[in-house]
Amino acid sequence: MLELTRSGAAHAHSQPHLLLKLAGSDGCFEVDGRPYALTDAQAILVNSWEPHAYRHVEGARPIFLLAVYLDPRAGFASGASGGTMRFAASCMPITHAVRSPAEVIVRELDRFSSCDARTVDESLRALLDAAPTEWDSAPAGSGRPAPAPGELHLDRRVTRCMAYMSEHLDAREDLREVGARFGLSRPHLFHLFRQSTRLTPAMYWNTLRMEFAVTRLARHDASVGRLAQDLGFSDPGNFTRFFHAIQGVAPSDYHAAALGTSRPAPTAAL
Repeated sequence: MLELTRSGAAHAHSQPHLLLKLAGSDGCFEVDGRPYALTDAQAILVNSWEPHAYRHVEGARPIFLLAVYLDPRAGFASGASGGTMRFAASCMPITHAVRSPAEVIVRELDRFSSCDARTVDESLRALLDAAPTEWDSAPAGSGRPAPAPGELHLDRRVTRCMAYMSEHLDAREDLREVGARFGLSRPHLFHLFRQSTRLTPAMYWNTLRMEFAVTRLARHDASVGRLAQDLGFSDPGNFTRFFHAIQGVAPSDYHAAALGTSRPAPTAAL
């Protein structure tokens, strides 16, 4: 559960997720370059590796929302055939079939330490059943963006570039230098990346850094300063701003919530 008070940076996640308003002002998210309203009557759906960003209206009250990430490793967003789930639309009406399981999830999260994991799991599956979904043949958990519609495979040079980025999360090379490693000019690198993934190279690299960060912050021994250093940030404050712009919360707050040492953001009835 998040409280958003300012616009965020465009980013992506490897997991598909649902966004539902809990309280506050209506909001607006750009999903793959198109605006969608987050209201009491409409939820927003974001596919794996789909670029999106929150756009805050100047002077508007904060918006409280529930963000539901679907992890294929937990059986969500992956099918028995090994295909991956995709949302068939970027928004959906909040019907009773959506509202009811969402209210259960919020109630369990508000119980905090006594949250019933089985109840949450069942409610997540009911929420997913209510969403417009389809399946494709990209392997679940492949660690790379699914090809854009009509693309059968990723360009070999883009694949090599992705592997380099994954192995060098702490690097601060100019993208011109990264492209040169694989025989690409900076404009050509951007063109191939956008053609293959709909993401910019920087957005993909930052997504890898963020996923590494949230995994580390879920550990008891996590240190924001050490994490900033491991990801190539010379100043922990710069890392905090980077994390907040994408996650909507400071890394120290995320760490506390992941360990169960702080309560989620205040909410109202969905």
